[in-house]
Amino acid sequence: MDLARLTLKDCEEIEEFFVASTGMKPGFTQLSAGLINFTVECVDLDGVTLIWSGNEGCHRWHDEAPETGLHFAFAVSAEEPILFQGREVDQSQMAMWQPEAEMDFLMKGKTASIDIGIEQELLEELGWNVSGPPVMGIPEETRARLTSTCKAIRRAAQLQSLPKRPEYAQAIIQAWRDQLLDDLQDVVMPWGAKECPAAQSADRPTPYQLIRLAETFFNGLPPDQMPDMENLSKEIGVSRRSLFRAFQEHLGLGPRRYFELKRLNMLRRDLKAHAPDETTVTDLALKNGFVQFGRLSQLYKNQFGELPSTTLRARSN
Repeated sequence: MDLARLTLKDCEEIEEFFVASTGMKPGFTQLSAGLINFTVECVDLDGVTLIWSGNEGCHRWHDEAPETGLHFAFAVSAEEPILFQGREVDQSQMAMWQPEAEMDFLMKGKTASIDIGIEQELLEELGWNVSGPPVMGIPEETRARLTSTCKAIRRAAQLQSLPKRPEYAQAIIQAWRDQLLDDLQDVVMPWGAKECPAAQSADRPTPYQLIRLAETFFNGLPPDQMPDMENLSKEIGVSRRSLFRAFQEHLGLGPRRYFELKRLNMLRRDLKAHAPDETTVTDLALKNGFVQFGRLSQLYKNQFGELPSTTLRARSN
C-alpha cells in the first residue's frame, strides 16, 4: 500500500497525473496568477484508488469521466464555496462521476478534497448499479465515518506499516479497501433512489448555461482568432451586459479576460511541448491569437511567473 506524494506545478502535470491514476480526462484552466502548487497523495487499494488533493488559487475543472468505473469526490475543507455548473456545493455534498459524464467545477481559495475511484470489475463484483444526480448531500455521520477511514488509510500508507510477507500485506490492503467500500456503500445506496432535478427552462438560461454557450462559440473559432464580444453576444442571443454579468457571477472575471486566460493556458501547453530549435515564441503566440507581443510577455509573466521564452527554453534544459 504505497503512497505516491507529488507536487504538481502546471496544467500539464495535473492533467497527466489524473489521466494516469484515474483514467479521467481533466480540462484544467488556471484562472489565478502564480504557481499552482497542487499537491496529491495517491494510494492504490487493489481496484480502488484513493487520492487526497490540495490546492490554492482559482481554477476551473471541466472533466470527462472514463468509459468505465465510478468516481466520487468531496471537499474536506474549502475557504470558499465550490461552484458546480453555477451552483454552490458545500462540504455536506458529494460528487459522482458516472462513465463518460462531464463535470464542471470552479474552486476558489485553499481547498482540500478526497477522490475515490472504483474500477469496473470491482463494481460488478459488488453489484453496484448507481444512477442519479451528479451532486448529492450526504448525512454528516456518514461523511464523518468515510473521512475517518480515508484518513486512517492515508496515515497507514504514510507510515509504510505493511508486513514484509506479500500475503499478509495483501490481506491488510484488502481489509482497508473493504472498510472503505463499506463506508462508501452508505453513500451509494440512497444515491440510486434519487431523481435528477428538473432542468432549467430553456428560455431563461442560467449564467452557467450562458458561459457554456459562449465556450461553444469560442471552441469553434480558428485557433489564431480571439472572440469579439459583440459577435459573441449576438451569437448566443443576449446583451453584452448580460453576458458580462454571467461570467462575473460564475467565474469572477469578464468574458474577454476569461478567454484571454484560456488562450494563455493553450499557449503555455504549446511552449512546453516544443523545443527552441523547433519553433519560436512569436510563431506559437500568433497560432494562439496573440499579436501584441510586448503585452503578451507581461500577461504571461503575471500569470505564470516567467516569460514565454523561459518556458520554451525549459524543454532543452
